[in-house]
Amino acid sequence: ASPWFPYLASLPRYFSNGPSMTPFCYNCIPSYLTELCQKERATMNQLLMLKSLSANLPHEWLGDETRGNADLWKWAYQIVLTRA
Repeated sequence: ASPWFPYLASLPRYFSNGPSMTPFCYNCIPSYLTELCQKERATMNQLLMLKSLSANLPHEWLGDETRGNADLWKWAYQIVLTRA
């Protein structure tokens, strides 16, 4: 087993912050908060767009399965956003 397994297993798998909200959620919160959440979601979507553009670049340390997994990229973004 990886020495990272206990740490990775302790991280959340569900998020209820701005980037994870749906359009319906935005209608339920104050307009200023909606604006902030939508900006953060746009930032996450930009990262996903860059991921798709960089899929053809050689990264020996990052496998094809990892580079093509949008859910994993969203999860990693959320981990960094909530832990950094």
